[in-house]
Amino acid sequence: MSPSEVPAPEGALRSTLDARQAVLDQVRAMLIRQLYLRREPDEIDPDTPLFGSGLGLDSVDAVELLVSLETISGIRVPDNRAAVNALRTVNSIVDLLLGAPPGSKAGEGSADPEKQLPAVRTSVALSEQPHVRCLRVSGEGAVQLLDRVCPRELFVRDSQMMHTLLLDEAGTTAADVYVCRDDESFILLVEERPGFSAQDHLRAAAAGVAAEIQPLDGTHQLVSLDGPYAWELMAELVGPHVVGLPYMSFFHGEGWTCFRAGKTGEYGYALLAERARAAELIAKVKELGRPFDLGEVGQDVLDQCALENGFFNVRREGSAGLTPLELQLQWRVSRRKEGFIGAEALARRRQEPAGRRLQCLIAPQPLAAGEAVSVEGKPVGTVLNAGLSPSLGAWAALAILELPFAYPGVDLEMGTRRARTACLPLVINRSLLVSPHRDSYHNRAARELPPLDPRGGRAPV
Repeated sequence: MSPSEVPAPEGALRSTLDARQAVLDQVRAMLIRQLYLRREPDEIDPDTPLFGSGLGLDSVDAVELLVSLETISGIRVPDNRAAVNALRTVNSIVDLLLGAPPGSKAGEGSADPEKQLPAVRTSVALSEQPHVRCLRVSGEGAVQLLDRVCPRELFVRDSQMMHTLLLDEAGTTAADVYVCRDDESFILLVEERPGFSAQDHLRAAAAGVAAEIQPLDGTHQLVSLDGPYAWELMAELVGPHVVGLPYMSFFHGEGWTCFRAGKTGEYGYALLAERARAAELIAKVKELGRPFDLGEVGQDVLDQCALENGFFNVRREGSAGLTPLELQLQWRVSRRKEGFIGAEALARRRQEPAGRRLQCLIAPQPLAAGEAVSVEGKPVGTVLNAGLSPSLGAWAALAILELPFAYPGVDLEMGTRRARTACLPLVINRSLLVSPHRDSYHNRAARELPPLDPRGGRAPV
């Protein structure tokens, strides 16, 4: 029988094939985007080996790929053997996503961010946070251990949080960390750059210190609530006293802990629940969230909101091998403190002339990480993070630029396309205008709040 005589699949088979093709397209796009592959999607054959003689990925790529898979699908690959099997080929990744149990987030990362983003910007958004590593550091030497790795002094009281970084020996950023003082121990909420393990980093620094490092990922689940009315939903969940919870503090509930933080510019709460209670807690949040038009969003949406508001993303611009000096994160480190990992390299870097700095851009046309940026034909920097902003109706990006050009109002070139440097934040957050003392999601129509307009004007044409 010739190919032209083979009947086209119909019915259930056609639906199955279409579903597989959709996931295949998603995985190809993820590989190109996250691993900066210089290939078109149809150039990645489904059965090509990802490692070795195939696409040539290495162990660092494997870690980044696992983080990306967890982010887009909510699936945690449980052990090394499972990781090896899941990452053999593109088809094996597709099999993993299609075989996810009911209730997982397989495939939802490809949902249109423009449809998900309003939940973050105008109501309340629920998201899972599998990429955040949760650790507990305890024991007599807990403070001594954290003092060795934290580039800030540990001025943090019980139930308070401190935002800092972990640096490598070269002084470059390796992790974005909340250090939370919990009586005599500490809870760490860590976002790692690809290829870096905060747990291994702490264990290496713990030599001769009486401290215990306990991973919580296997026993707990982390979700977040973000949006201008997240405080009101939290009040329904635990009571009105939560409205007064200060930023960068936390409290314990029954089987879960609530951290008041967030990286979207809106009100944000992270809920770390014991796995035995997590499903019940999430179900209750969803039920209470119906009157607030609660939306479930992917990490890509939260990352876009973080980009619009200038929150550091260690998985993107943090992967460029830069120090806190170039990344404008000097507030996360101390000039006076010595002896932490990366301190000597950072001190040497401070003695050198400042040459580059991270700067925000806005453009009417697409931008992509890795693109060169020029002024009058002269290369002046590189785009590190970029995404389409529905709030702006334009593309937002972060680029590392030579210092004379790293200021707002500079016109830049990427070939025939144009961009302009801008001030952060790029949007007016609704949370800045909503007051828990007088506002409610239910009376929002009676309150004349400004629309979600960019701060500082539209993108250049």
